[in-house]
Amino acid sequence: MDYQFDQSKEDIKNKNIYKINCSITDKRIQEKLNCFINKNKDKIVNVPAEANHFELTSKEVNKGKAVKILLRHLNLGKNEVMVFGDGGNDLEMLSMFPYSCAMENGRLLAQTKASRIIGSNKDYAVCKEMLKIIE
Repeated sequence: MDYQFDQSKEDIKNKNIYKINCSITDKRIQEKLNCFINKNKDKIVNVPAEANHFELTSKEVNKGKAVKILLRHLNLGKNEVMVFGDGGNDLEMLSMFPYSCAMENGRLLAQTKASRIIGSNKDYAVCKEMLKIIE
């Protein structure tokens, strides 16, 4: 909410945009945006992390697809990676990989998609899990 960017509307319209994050507190604008999202469900997904937050992503992209591309580039299989997630934007990734962890304070749906639930991200659970793996 404290940031402003100096892109013109025309500059933005001429870009391939795959993700938009924003916080909106004005209820009228939230309603308009929710209406737009509902009308375009075939093109975009909204997976907000918290109230008044919008995380709009193209249906063409997700973290799972991105990790698969990275693995192909590194010549690794999906059994050679562990992924971590805690929110709605992690669901595809958590369900695509056999070694997937969700934090105990993450979204319930993320926990159901992961193969394991680890501690809280407030207690550095991901870092602790990574250190265990390295050891």
